[in-house]
Amino acid sequence: MMIKTLDRISHILRSNVNEVLDRLEDPEKMVRQMVRDMEAAVDRAVGAVSTAVADQRRLAKEKAATRERIENMHAKATRALERGDEALARQALARKVVLEETLAGIEPALNQGQQTVEDLRAKLSMLRDDLRDAQNRQG
Repeated sequence: MMIKTLDRISHILRSNVNEVLDRLEDPEKMVRQMVRDMEAAVDRAVGAVSTAVADQRRLAKEKAATRERIENMHAKATRALERGDEALARQALARKVVLEETLAGIEPALNQGQQTVEDLRAKLSMLRDDLRDAQNRQG
């Protein structure tokens, strides 16, 4: 009986406190804070897109450099064979195989990164639209 009474008193006090807090909250201030929070989210999203794009560029450069090194190793092996240096040709071809494996690892990362960039840009666009709507409502 005592516990039920205390629970009921506690519930009444909480509801009264919530009612007072609701009256104290200024809807205009809440909207301004929401807009500030959305602006911060847009800023974070812009940073994430920038980082993802930079990673894509780095991977694309790495892919191009690896392809160039593969071509160089092939040419080196060809020149070595023309000179009759089979050992050097084998070394160049072995290095070429390693570089081709490296390239095979870069390509999926590059594709995945491109998908990530597209997803982040879409989310950024949605965030910007939501922010514009909130700013228009704010006045």
